[in-house]
Amino acid sequence: MIQIRAAVASSLFFLAIPYIYERNLKKYALIIFIAMLFHYSAAIFLPLWFLKPDRANKNAYIALLGISYAMAMVNISLTKIFAVIPFAPTQMLYASYVAKIDEYVNLFNTLQLGRCVLCILFWIFVDTVQDKYKLFIILLKIYTISLCTLPLFADVVTIAVRLSQM
Repeated sequence: MIQIRAAVASSLFFLAIPYIYERNLKKYALIIFIAMLFHYSAAIFLPLWFLKPDRANKNAYIALLGISYAMAMVNISLTKIFAVIPFAPTQMLYASYVAKIDEYVNLFNTLQLGRCVLCILFWIFVDTVQDKYKLFIILLKIYTISLCTLPLFADVVTIAVRLSQM
């Protein structure tokens, strides 16, 4: 049942992406709020509103990918952010995920490395594809951010995997 609720929330997010491009905050927020009624983790999609849909700094996003892996290699993690969110269910989930700390994320598995290579190739050819599909830049930015979440939250496997699959 949890997976169905998460799938509905993710589907609603996909319906909201054109409103990021159109800069229609009311419709975007309404759809994300409805998604949060299915699964409150959909709140993670709210900050994506601030992505600029029409401009792409290729080097910055490629560097973001590299920086996130560099941070993971020196054991810098952003997972502690969830411990300070003043929302009881989030703190309870964080505590239960930290209890499973003996699990390990392989940051260099074939699938993840393939995704990173594909992402870099997309950034290299973003100008070509952007002309054919107007939402490409915003989707590529979201994809890049989701790839960065695996190394940035790698110390807690459940959080890292769920965020990276958004």
